[in-house]
Amino acid sequence: MRLKSTPEAEDPDDWLWPHHNDQNEWMRYGAGLYLEETRGAIVRRNRGRRSQNGILLDSVTDSQVYDNDFSFLSGWGLALWRSSRNLICRNRFDWCVRGYSHGVYWRGQDSAGILVFEQCCENLFVYNSATHGGDGFFLYAGHETLQETGTGGSNRNLLYRNDFSHAVANGIEATFSGGNRFQENRLEECQHGIWAGYSYETLIVGNEIHRSAGVGIAIEHGHHNQIVGNRFSENPVAIRLWWSPNSQFDEGPYGRHHNTRSEDNLILGNRFLNDRAAVWLRDTHRTQIVRNCWIHCGRHVVQEGDCAGTVLRENLSEAAPGWEPPELEAPVLPELPGEQDPFLPPGAKRGRRYIVIDEWGPVHPDELPD
Repeated sequence: MRLKSTPEAEDPDDWLWPHHNDQNEWMRYGAGLYLEETRGAIVRRNRGRRSQNGILLDSVTDSQVYDNDFSFLSGWGLALWRSSRNLICRNRFDWCVRGYSHGVYWRGQDSAGILVFEQCCENLFVYNSATHGGDGFFLYAGHETLQETGTGGSNRNLLYRNDFSHAVANGIEATFSGGNRFQENRLEECQHGIWAGYSYETLIVGNEIHRSAGVGIAIEHGHHNQIVGNRFSENPVAIRLWWSPNSQFDEGPYGRHHNTRSEDNLILGNRFLNDRAAVWLRDTHRTQIVRNCWIHCGRHVVQEGDCAGTVLRENLSEAAPGWEPPELEAPVLPELPGEQDPFLPPGAKRGRRYIVIDEWGPVHPDELPD
């Protein structure tokens, strides 16, 4: 699709619509590879450039996607729909982006390096590079959960040691789902490092979250989430948890089956360096804030509204002898196939200022004038 947005102004016609695909609606966009109702597939060593979408998986299970390179696309590098128990590793999905003009507007228009929509569970995403995307990784429970049954979701997925930096919107977006684990990912210079609205029982552990334009980890209406052993620096707000009335979800199918309060979250053993505010709470209950270390932060813990049951214990205002981050337990992984090193090499041009989009999509930074 030729893009209508220009460096001067966004055109709303460029927004993608990934929310329906049971009737192959995604095919109106096309793809390099499209797999449908497939089990046990192997997708490896494929490459795509300067088109819209790379690999689309529709109802694909127990498959492997590795050593591929679908970068510099105007839509999605990899997209999953109703696909579970797949292994995604050692792939490049960099600069899959639209809807951005540096210093003018930053929208992303639902582009993403990796998109995971509608009842996608128990997938493993390990050692992938999806930098400079609309989102780096974009997960959503799906309309079945939100508008029909109120149950299900895109649950129990593992994201381990991926690079989702320099996202126009969110390094990781994961909403209305539970039991997901985000561990040791690189999330630098995104609008938000992790946006996890209505998430529950999520483990966010050992990630590097630096220089966000907005919030490092933002969770609205989330409960029983654990934020453990992450390293933050130079964020306006490192962690923000909050609740506000939202009848659309609270009184709909989702709210009838799920707790939509913000409560019972744990913030443990994180390090905050030069963040303007380390933790910001609003109308969230029973937050445990334990053994964290904040160094040269403007504010340590801000509480607004009803924050009943907040517990602060054993936190340090400066790095002190004896303070150590918690020991992180590595996830149990199967043997990983592939051999590609997907990550941007040292010295590569990286940063949102290198996202430049023409009428067909992102331009390689080496093609830009100095």
